Amino acid sequence: MATEGTFEAKFYGLGADGTVGANKNSIKIIGENTNKYCQAYFSYDSKKSGGFTCSHLRFGDNVIRSPYLVTTPDFVACHVFNYMNMYEVLKGIKQNGTFLLNSMFSAEETVERLSAKVKKELAEKNISFYIINATKIAEEIGLGNRTNTILQSAFFKIAEVIPYELAVKAMKKAIDKSYGKKGENVLAVRVDNSWTYRERATNSRYQWNNKNFNANYGGIPKNVWLHVTGTVYQTLPLYSNLGTTGTYIYGSDFDIPAHKMQLNVEAEVKNDGKAPRTFNLHTELIDADGKTVAYMDGNSVTLKPGEKTIVTADGMLSNVHFWSWGYGYLYTVKTFLVDNTGKEIDEVVTRTGFRKTKFAEGKVWLNDRVIMMHGYAQRTSNEWPYVGMSVPAWLSDYSNNLQVESGGNLVRWMHVTPWKQDIESCDRVGLIQAMPAGDAEKDVEGRRWEQRALLMRDAIIYNRNNPSILFYEGGNESIAE
Repeated sequence: MATEGTFEAKFYGLGADGTVGANKNSIKIIGENTNKYCQAYFSYDSKKSGGFTCSHLRFGDNVIRSPYLVTTPDFVACHVFNYMNMYEVLKGIKQNGTFLLNSMFSAEETVERLSAKVKKELAEKNISFYIINATKIAEEIGLGNRTNTILQSAFFKIAEVIPYELAVKAMKKAIDKSYGKKGENVLAVRVDNSWTYRERATNSRYQWNNKNFNANYGGIPKNVWLHVTGTVYQTLPLYSNLGTTGTYIYGSDFDIPAHKMQLNVEAEVKNDGKAPRTFNLHTELIDADGKTVAYMDGNSVTLKPGEKTIVTADGMLSNVHFWSWGYGYLYTVKTFLVDNTGKEIDEVVTRTGFRKTKFAEGKVWLNDRVIMMHGYAQRTSNEWPYVGMSVPAWLSDYSNNLQVESGGNLVRWMHVTPWKQDIESCDRVGLIQAMPAGDAEKDVEGRRWEQRALLMRDAIIYNRNNPSILFYEGGNESIAE
């Protein structure tokens, strides 16, 4: 018999699913954060990876002298539903004990699938029965089939061996200790900065690799971002690489004197999961002072596995601040995907502004007023002496605002699409942009022309939420196509 006051628990898992490792951490967490005594035994079948495992844990306020496996547990967790038909999982569980079952089925279907014997034991012993779909949760948050941490959290929440907040803090510390020593996640990239680099598939050079218009400092001189999402998410605007267009936010039906317009949101959403998912698009508009000024909801949408679609929302806005030259008024637009349980499953934040444009009769209208264009042709690398082109955002703002303060209202970048930091900087300082794709003051044909056209398409999709871009430049020389 175990020492009086000792809490005993059994965990049934699958070899290599992380159950044993999580339970070892649980024992350490309880032992290191309380005055309790702890003991653990672990049993496996001959094929550990993919085979049966059972963890036997004990902890209490008195010294534990029980050199044998747990036979009368207070708590039982079964992490593999099929074990319910293979083993006597509840054998020996104490009266008024607790049972946690990981099931891929709904609560109703889970109960239906249990044997009469199991249901009888649950009822006769007055067992507190908990059901969790840890597999689904793990998939939704990007953990794949690793359910161990989720089930460990459930154990601490249900068993209340130590305060749950303390357990969560200790779990994070244990995870960092277990895996942090392996080092930071590193993506290694090999970069070829040769001026004569060729497209591998066609052996064609890129026309915009030109020493006259670009600085070559080697390596990756611009910001690179890693995006981590769940299985249902708003895509990125990276058409050539991913075939996706991202989230597009724009105004229409402008009434400039009344400061009104219609806000339109189009978000491309993809389901990379294994099951259909139902959700709707929720949009929140926040002004430059941080005040929420509008909410919008789209219709409910169901996406099949592997499916991709555009979801939309729109609404009329009043008291709109319109973006203009020297007046870089920007809104923050948050677009959320909310599933049919009300849970937020994805969020994208976009900084953008709204303006009305018209091009006719050889004139340019901005917010119903004709504007004469005059400004600068700036080299796209936009570098500073001794600093180079990898400058902080504030220096981009300083540089671009000099053009505004000098009376310029347009920057025409030379031959190559500028980096996102300069584009966003022009949004902030109120400087109109003419955005090129890639050329070198010369007409080209064949694959090199195709490369230019593809780059222009990609640059427009990537930068279409930036209000300072009024012009797209196909080249400053005549073109044959």
